[in-house]
Amino acid sequence: MQAPVQSASRVKTSVQPSIKILPNYSLESSDKMCSSSPYLTESSDSSALPAMYPSQEPSSKVQEDVALEKLIGTVTALVKEVKELREECQEFFRQSLPSKHPLLPLPVSVPLHNTEELETAEEILQSSEARQMMVRHFSIIGGTSLEMRVRRMLSCALTNELASSINWAGKMVKEQSRQKRAFKDTFLNMCIFDALTLQMGVGKVSQYEYIQAVQKWL
Repeated sequence: MQAPVQSASRVKTSVQPSIKILPNYSLESSDKMCSSSPYLTESSDSSALPAMYPSQEPSSKVQEDVALEKLIGTVTALVKEVKELREECQEFFRQSLPSKHPLLPLPVSVPLHNTEELETAEEILQSSEARQMMVRHFSIIGGTSLEMRVRRMLSCALTNELASSINWAGKMVKEQSRQKRAFKDTFLNMCIFDALTLQMGVGKVSQYEYIQAVQKWL
């Protein structure tokens, strides 16, 4: 009867799991193993990981630079406008001062209103003395640039109605059946150009810029 008991105990010991306990194993050693892993270190923070999402700092820096450039451009434009306004005020006060020489009546009454008045003025301006008087009259009209002076002189000499029937070269306009009067061949044009030369000095008035300014206004 004991033989079966021995066999049962032999079977019982055979089914026990084979567990080996490592020597000197503890939680501290487990922590050391984890800390020694190349994948789990204290340096494995967000800065060491690959940049899966782009940083927002460069884009904000670019936006600040663009805003700064816009601000500088706006300030520069304002400084330029203030300078032009200052020059215009100085010119206005200079013109408002009493002249040393009494003003003589003009040989041509300006502004001219129509082509008939223009043709009459051209006959009068054939005289060099009459042209000199008109040159002195136009030369007191100032401005901060050549284009501004040309616009003001033309506005003083011609009305919009007459200017609509004139262009620089006298070419025919497609929308109109008749040819326009050529302003470049008039004595009035000569007076305005000479007035600019008197203001700015000989050789300082670009004929090309003058023509562009006249064409732009006409």
